Amino acid sequence: MSPLHRRYGRLMLAYPRAYRRTHGAEILTTLMDAAGPDRSRPTATEARDLLLGGLRQRFRLPVGRLIVVAAVLAALTVGALGAGAGSALGWTAAQRPPTDAAIAEIAGLALGEPVRPDVSRQPEEHGLTYQILIGTARQGAGSWSAEQATDRLRAAGWTVRPARLMPAEISYSDAGGVTRWTGESVDLVAQRDGLVLDVSVTQSPGRGNNAILSIEPAEPAPVLPLTILGAVAGLIAGWLLTARVGYRLRRAEPWQRFSIAGVALVAGLLLAPLTLRSWFITGWAVTAVTGSGPHGLGGRPLLGAYTAYVDSAVPVLLAAGGLLLAAVAVVLALLTRPAAGPAEPEAAA
Repeated sequence: MSPLHRRYGRLMLAYPRAYRRTHGAEILTTLMDAAGPDRSRPTATEARDLLLGGLRQRFRLPVGRLIVVAAVLAALTVGALGAGAGSALGWTAAQRPPTDAAIAEIAGLALGEPVRPDVSRQPEEHGLTYQILIGTARQGAGSWSAEQATDRLRAAGWTVRPARLMPAEISYSDAGGVTRWTGESVDLVAQRDGLVLDVSVTQSPGRGNNAILSIEPAEPAPVLPLTILGAVAGLIAGWLLTARVGYRLRRAEPWQRFSIAGVALVAGLLLAPLTLRSWFITGWAVTAVTGSGPHGLGGRPLLGAYTAYVDSAVPVLLAAGGLLLAAVAVVLALLTRPAAGPAEPEAAA
């Protein structure tokens, strides 16, 4: 086998295996005859045409509208799974939770005085992330201001967003019953060293201040690129998988096609709400970065696309059931023996 023949053969790997079995020898013979005896490498035009032709054959679907609809839905479903997997991989780089001593130091810096915080750790609140809630004793009236807290945090290296002021309805229970009054809530969000600090202080004239703080990891830099990469890879994989399964089932018995299609349909219905939510979160993250949409919740990190599948027991069960049935449908389709008939050179297997 000449070097030119071997190089043509490597380029032919871009085509599906079934297509190579049917047309590979003919294409290679035509290329070798046209090349002449002195050539040792394919031309750039030949390499481009072979690669593009192979991709066209791999993405080609059987004739029919239903298979096109199935390919689009499969691509969206697998693309959403890819976005979730990519975001989960990115969130593994999140900052580890701070120690109790570090939490007390951060709380004292935010509130302007030493405090003994009541720390409530909530690991895995959104899957791979965590949230730490910090409660403090009531402070004296007028002892805290957002401006001073901002100055202290910035001096310590925190990046602080502008404070948000909003009215707050406050309830207080004691021996005399429940007392309600209107106060003012100040929300301050700061970020440093991969941590996001949310300081919420409710102020009421003559009644002191109530402060609640939360600490959670900032979104690691790899999250968005890996989310987009996973989504694109999933879109391609879903389309290619549908093409392969579609050609495999094209010559199967009708009862085989309908039964496998039924299993796949149930799998898609189970995964549909999770798919929609994953794409919504992914779109939200992309528009936040481009400046055309919301940028987190008041400066706090956005949810990862993977939370669509794991944030409670219901989506976990839906994901497990849907993926199991989808795997069963794919395996059954690939194990199906085509009925007797002429070979299909266009098969994308």
